[in-house]
Amino acid sequence: MVEDVTDDGELAWAVIELAWDRLDLSRRPEQVLAQLDGFPEPIADLVCLVWCQKEIRNGGFVQLFRNSTGVLALRGIRGFERIGGQRYADLVRQAILALGDPHPISRKERANALKMLPAADRRELFDRLEREFYGLLRDPDHELEGLRGGYVRSHLAVFTRP
Repeated sequence: MVEDVTDDGELAWAVIELAWDRLDLSRRPEQVLAQLDGFPEPIADLVCLVWCQKEIRNGGFVQLFRNSTGVLALRGIRGFERIGGQRYADLVRQAILALGDPHPISRKERANALKMLPAADRRELFDRLEREFYGLLRDPDHELEGLRGGYVRSHLAVFTRP
């Protein structure tokens, strides 16, 4: 049972896993967003947060936006805010705004928006945002596993309903 898990990382994953394998990122962006709407909002937001941080950790904001997971970026912001990771949310928001408003949901639109940014400006902005993001990841006060696990633990009733 979820409430019996003592490790924050395992606890958060026990909740995220409920939707992780059911989210089909190979579908059209509108379909992916509709799938998210079928999950309880806190779980959907946590899944989006995890995808965002995985992509940023692996290849930065450019990778997040070039991959199909870029459709999850706005919900990722909500996920970061939900767990108390406002500084993470602000960094993702700044990167998204560089692509234009509203945020392009299709991969092609995001790729075109990235091409429209002068390469030097894009590099300068994303490098700065990524340095700050990675710095937060190393800061014990902003450690994501603890924030996610703490959120889940303090809202167990939301996650343990039948």
